[in-house]
Amino acid sequence: VVVTSIILIFFLIPIIEAVRDSFINCPRDLKVVFGRFFPEGYTINHYRCFFESGFFTKNILGSVQRTILGTLISTVCTFMLAYILSIKKFLFRKSFTKFWVFSMYLQVGIIPTILLYNRLCIRDSILVFILPGAVNVFNMLIIKTYMEKIPSSLIESAEIDGAGYLSKLFRIMVPLCKPVIAVTAVFT
Repeated sequence: VVVTSIILIFFLIPIIEAVRDSFINCPRDLKVVFGRFFPEGYTINHYRCFFESGFFTKNILGSVQRTILGTLISTVCTFMLAYILSIKKFLFRKSFTKFWVFSMYLQVGIIPTILLYNRLCIRDSILVFILPGAVNVFNMLIIKTYMEKIPSSLIESAEIDGAGYLSKLFRIMVPLCKPVIAVTAVFT
């Protein structure tokens, strides 16, 4: 408990000083304040300027937009890929699975990625945050494994009734895979 308290104090002191220093009117007053807990001349003008400028709301809305769109697109793309790779009749199923797993372990690098973004003209858009994570291979493997555990009799009975791939996806797989979809959405 004592060691934890000491570590907590070491982490809290810089945060408290940063908050305290943000209320100081002029940077030259920082020299005077060192060692004191409350500054003599404090102001909230910095915070007023920050909130009135609109940067705060713009950045918060951008973060919310990126989070919602990124999670939605990543979950949908990952689920669709997992569904395709879980179909036993798919000809190149094992090859594509190995390709995606290999791509999970091998990173291309930052320079080719930036060159690709420039060529796709997405460098200054929100897509630069969303597209690289559109398919999460680890989540795809989780969903694919979950789909492979679903009894094949359900899929065969749907095929007998004349269901196509999309019909099987939306009427059988999506309702049965709601738990794993929720888990991978949280992971994203």
